[in-house]
Amino acid sequence: MAKREVILKGIVAVQKKKGPEDRYFVLYKESLEYFTQEDDFKKGLEARGKAVLKEVAKNEVQADGFTLTLKDGVALALKVKDDKERKKWADAIDKLLLEVNKADAKADTKAADAKADPKTAAKEDPK
Repeated sequence: MAKREVILKGIVAVQKKKGPEDRYFVLYKESLEYFTQEDDFKKGLEARGKAVLKEVAKNEVQADGFTLTLKDGVALALKVKDDKERKKWADAIDKLLLEVNKADAKADTKAADAKADPKTAAKEDPK
């Protein structure tokens, strides 16, 4: 398997019912993944959780972190230690979300163009 480029990594807390729990997060171009601890990531263990960025509907920034809401309505509330960390993570995720949305929009446009093309339509509906 090809090694994926790590965009950002570090400790971020996941908000649970009992309170925030620190996890080791790794941001890739296509996903945000988390591990119980940094050693699990370094050992190449499977991520404990993952949010595929093209499934993220919105990224809401709060004073103490941010919340990723997926298109299916599931929300992942994340807490950081300070403003600098919040800005670093939120900016990196927002930038990748813009790229993902641009790529999706481009793919949707190509699909719509293919459907609208008369040559394609003739092939699809021969009379």
